[in-house]
Amino acid sequence: VVTLSHYGYWVGTAFFQAAVVFFFAAYGLAPPTSGGQILGLRSSGFVFMASTTLTVHSFLALYMSKWDVLSFGLYWMLSAPCFFWFAAIFCLPPLASGLSPPSVLAAQDAWSSGQTWLVLLISPWLAVLPALTWKYVHQRRAPALRQLVLELAASAVKREEIGHVEPRPLQEAKL
Repeated sequence: VVTLSHYGYWVGTAFFQAAVVFFFAAYGLAPPTSGGQILGLRSSGFVFMASTTLTVHSFLALYMSKWDVLSFGLYWMLSAPCFFWFAAIFCLPPLASGLSPPSVLAAQDAWSSGQTWLVLLISPWLAVLPALTWKYVHQRRAPALRQLVLELAASAVKREEIGHVEPRPLQEAKL
């Protein structure tokens, strides 16, 4: 059940992450001596989109309840890199010249810049860090019953080993 506070948390988190991604990328790609962008509008757009893609994937991975080999492979080896593959493919001259001529080699220009990789390494983690911290503190201070049961099941502890408590005798009903 989604309450108003849950909705407010998700909307607030989305605005915070969008602001971090935008301002970090905008100021991270600007050269210190001029007011323009070092990469240009098209290449900067690729960096914004790549940073947003990595931020969303990192945030959703934070809320993934259980990882296995298949989900990890599909998520991090197929879904996350798809943007990078398609950006590089659709900016090749044979495709981009017919689809969007100004985008020719824009992705390759962006990917060859060291500032791009710095922005892509730092901005998603800065955007996800408050949610990660909140989740860690919340799990440590007030873990959910489901989390406790999962940890006990993973450690193969039997119910009898948790703590021996003498059963209470049934009290007679007083009439």
